[in-house]
Amino acid sequence: MTTSRTSPKSPSSPPQSASLGRTSQAPTPNVSVPRRNSLGDLKIPARISQAQIGLKRDLGMVREFAASVDSE
Repeated sequence: MTTSRTSPKSPSSPPQSASLGRTSQAPTPNVSVPRRNSLGDLKIPARISQAQIGLKRDLGMVREFAASVDSE
């Protein structure tokens, strides 16, 4: 008994070439969102600032503990 095998059919799609991230069409600029030239006008949310303060305090306590362990 013989079984005939058919080769898998490739999907009908246009041939692709490596573009290295470039497109064949020029990108259209998004006028609704202007490009930011500086990060100076960004506002850090209060919860992030508070978390940063807490982390700095905790890190200071860890450093103090490590210094006391090293000195013994």
